[in-house]
Amino acid sequence: MSQGLSYDEVMEMLPAYVLGALEADEMLAIDEYLRRHRLLEERLQTLQESTAQIALAAPMATPPPRAKEALMARVRSEALPFLQDISAQERRLSINPLLRRAPGSKKPASPLPSPRMTIPSVAPSTSSGRRFQFGWAAAALTAALMLLAIIITSASYQNRIEALQQEIALRDRQLVEMNRQMEALEEQFLSVQNQLAAFTQPDRVIPLTGTEAAPEARGLFLQKQGDGFLFVRGLQPLPTSQTYQLWLIPAEGAPISAGLLGANVAADDGVRTVAIPPEAEGFAAVGISIEPEGGSPLPTGPIVALG
Repeated sequence: MSQGLSYDEVMEMLPAYVLGALEADEMLAIDEYLRRHRLLEERLQTLQESTAQIALAAPMATPPPRAKEALMARVRSEALPFLQDISAQERRLSINPLLRRAPGSKKPASPLPSPRMTIPSVAPSTSSGRRFQFGWAAAALTAALMLLAIIITSASYQNRIEALQQEIALRDRQLVEMNRQMEALEEQFLSVQNQLAAFTQPDRVIPLTGTEAAPEARGLFLQKQGDGFLFVRGLQPLPTSQTYQLWLIPAEGAPISAGLLGANVAADDGVRTVAIPPEAEGFAAVGISIEPEGGSPLPTGPIVALG
């Protein structure tokens, strides 16, 4: 029979073979085919693993109460013909004259050996009919296994895609933060570079000295093209309602504001970069005054440093 199986027939019967749902001759035929075709062992192992997973995943099922009654009724119905045959044989033996004692004999006649109950064996069905009988079951099992594999694979890929999306979002946030830090470092680098250029080759150097309002104030104002660099010490902190304001004073005309310095200039030990307004490019002096919070269009408070 094994020589009559084709590859398609074996593949069709293989799921039923894994489940042990074939006839004995069909199981032996597929065993013989698999021994001659070792390449199918990987397919067989995959089906066995999938079948084991399906068996473990199935929920526990409780048989209905009438299942036992139906089973016992089927057993009684199938055993009834054999019991009737045995009863008939016993009745025939009971009236058989050979079993009676012969006249004048000293020993009873040896009884005939009791017949043994034999259960007729059921001839195995033909492979062709049985094969097509399990065809639909094999196809259904194969489809179920394929569907299960697709569902598991799809869920796995979905989880991986979500994890990758979260990782990409995290990388994007980190990249934005790194770009912001790089821009801040570039600004600091340019500021330091400009300060070095101003200190090494300034266009103008204006020392600042304190006035009677702040005799301990000292400072330095450097100009390099359109930028100014201010370094000042000795100014006392102001209340939050006041601020220091820088002025560029031309030779003629009113002072021009160059920005607010804050209420606590002494807390800043670095160099302040000041953008020189275009209308104040030809300034002749530099001054610092005390002004209300928010600054003033013209100096209103005392001048604490002048150069």
